Amino acid sequence: MIKASMCCGLLPYYYVKDLTEEDYACFHLPSRPTWEFCASYKKGRYLSRPARSFIDLMREQWSDQDAQIEAD
Repeated sequence: MIKASMCCGLLPYYYVKDLTEEDYACFHLPSRPTWEFCASYKKGRYLSRPARSFIDLMREQWSDQDAQIEAD
């Protein structure tokens, strides 16, 4: 979508370091941002097994041992 000029996006430097300025306007953020991930769905509604598995996988992948992750 970025390449098609349909939106802007945040990309790591690794992915844009070899792009030419003629193709894209690139800017860097003044600090190193941190990411917070969340999954949301309507309480009490059906959540498919693949969706639940994806949430669990991301919880394992991105959680710290010290971080508290709220379970639904």
